[in-house]
Amino acid sequence: MLYTLRIKALKKTALSSLSGNWGKSIGVIIVLFLISAFVPTFVEIALTGDVTQWLEQGTTPLWVEAVVLAVQVALIPLYFGAYVYFVTLVRQNDATFDLAFKGLTKQYYLKTLLTGVLMSIYVFLWALLLIIPGIIKAFSYSQTYYILKDRPDLRPNQAITESRRLMKGYKWKYFMTLLSFIGWFFVAVFTLGIGFIWLIPYIYATIAAFYDELRNQNVPESEAV
Repeated sequence: MLYTLRIKALKKTALSSLSGNWGKSIGVIIVLFLISAFVPTFVEIALTGDVTQWLEQGTTPLWVEAVVLAVQVALIPLYFGAYVYFVTLVRQNDATFDLAFKGLTKQYYLKTLLTGVLMSIYVFLWALLLIIPGIIKAFSYSQTYYILKDRPDLRPNQAITESRRLMKGYKWKYFMTLLSFIGWFFVAVFTLGIGFIWLIPYIYATIAAFYDELRNQNVPESEAV
């Protein structure tokens, strides 16, 4: 069952879904990136005084860093929107731009925020033992947002547990799927980062296809770790 998830087939599915949707998909990534990057920066500048002071100061006051961190945490649901957009794109070969902001809706905001915080805490605690266990757990939790999209009735910890169940026996395949982009990663670096504009949507679409195939495997619940 493990090898039914063929990386080439997943990538083919991803490229097929992106065909005719590259512009919109790139736009989703750029908009979400700009919001997540510039909103905390804007808050930091505003709290510091002005741009000149912000650029000239050697260190940022601790209270300002705390506020900026709180803003970054508050923006965690944005990532959920990217997962929703791309899994919808893979399933329907089309997706509306507004799906990228699904995590900011009343239905999902608090749940996806808490889920993101819990996953970060769990991965951090495992990483305190060694880096490798932290990475393995991150892979175990990697399907959580997709699961919340399909089953919004689940509580955060239930979605995380379901992700662990689905990833039982598939963590290595997930790692190899990500590793298969290493060549494109270097190409993107050599193009001074411009290539990432196309690479990131490609990766998102591929891991969305990974989830859909994984879900279709219908792994028995008794195999949960």
